[in-house]
Amino acid sequence: MRHRIIIAAVMAGLTIGAYASDWKYYETTGDGVNLRQAPVDGKVIGQVRKGTMFSSPGPSDGWCYMTTPLQGGYISEKFVREVPVGEYSRRMVGDVMGTPTDPAWSYSLGNLSEHDGWLVLSFNNWSEPMESGFRMSDEGYTYVGRPSADGITFTYRVRGLDLDRPVGPQLDGVPELERPYELIVEKTSDGSIELRTFDNSFQLQEPNGPKDPTISERNLYGLKGNVKKLVRARSFTPQYMEGMENILLNFVDQIEFSPEGNITTYYVMDSDTERAIAQYVYQRDGNKVKVTGKRDNYPFEAHYTQTNSNFSIDYSDGEAELKLDEGENGALVDYGYSLEWNGYPRTTMSEEMYAPFMIEAYGALSMTSEYDKSTNLPVKGEVNVDYGGDGWVFSVEYRDLQTDSQGNWTKRVAYQEGTPVFVELRNIEYY
Repeated sequence: MRHRIIIAAVMAGLTIGAYASDWKYYETTGDGVNLRQAPVDGKVIGQVRKGTMFSSPGPSDGWCYMTTPLQGGYISEKFVREVPVGEYSRRMVGDVMGTPTDPAWSYSLGNLSEHDGWLVLSFNNWSEPMESGFRMSDEGYTYVGRPSADGITFTYRVRGLDLDRPVGPQLDGVPELERPYELIVEKTSDGSIELRTFDNSFQLQEPNGPKDPTISERNLYGLKGNVKKLVRARSFTPQYMEGMENILLNFVDQIEFSPEGNITTYYVMDSDTERAIAQYVYQRDGNKVKVTGKRDNYPFEAHYTQTNSNFSIDYSDGEAELKLDEGENGALVDYGYSLEWNGYPRTTMSEEMYAPFMIEAYGALSMTSEYDKSTNLPVKGEVNVDYGGDGWVFSVEYRDLQTDSQGNWTKRVAYQEGTPVFVELRNIEYY
């Protein structure tokens, strides 16, 4: 039996989105190119301007499917070229000057800035001056979104945004765009920074953002400092555990990190029975990872690729084998996690972020947590218990929070409507 591990929940902060991971970016090289409902002789449903950027699985049999925030259909392969994509960096904020694809406008002026982890792109399109010296401008655009490995996904268009106030609360009640306004970094031959959207090409005048932090698997746990070992224990209260012994799990686990921040060993056990659930050793050759060990006392081996970018950690090209008595049970690896501007997990997201094969060790419980923006400490969350389709969800508030000298939390107690549900402890060693 083989199954594919793909977690596609936005709340979990995953990089897997609406499109397959092998889609690429292209632009049109001709002007007024027919957009058809189907290849070859499909109905013409519109025309596409020269320089329009779009995402696509690529040409097939001479035709290329394209989608933008405004259009979707097929165009001839003769009129497209692939756009080489670079990596987005925190340095890439500042004033921008753009070249719109709409011939009614000559240029764009604006600014790309970061506020509370949100990226804000504001710009106006302008015409050339008339004989009188008067220049026409449009109403202006303000887009708000999150960074990704190769650019920014803008999910909101907002009017009257006040950048002197926190951005997040101003988005309450603002509907998300039906199709995101994507911005990518085009890899140029001269090293200049070209930021492309489907209808504009922006040049960043003087990058003035901060230096990118080094991203490693330590970031998945929101850990501060050069952590060497993380030992965690979760214990439910006897009142909550009563009758739930086959559903919930009290556990202790240990994760060791290399000086570079990637996982080297992992061990987890049932703290009530002291039964070992899983124990792995992670060996690396560049971005190739080999995992060996045991799960439920059966031999286990896996191989996959780990790719770290400035804003994500992705796992792909992998396969695992668990050698059971009745045969081999395999699983493919293809998922990833998005990180915030500060390099930590998204503000509201699945806290259970793990390297491959660790997430399966904790039974029927998963959690999403909300973090305080200033301290990056958890303040409340939602617990999901999934047991054979008969699960339930409840909210918790974290109290009795304790931290160490590095600002990492070492104890928290989850309360449901004033009643304690579980206690979690963490012991952290540093290099």
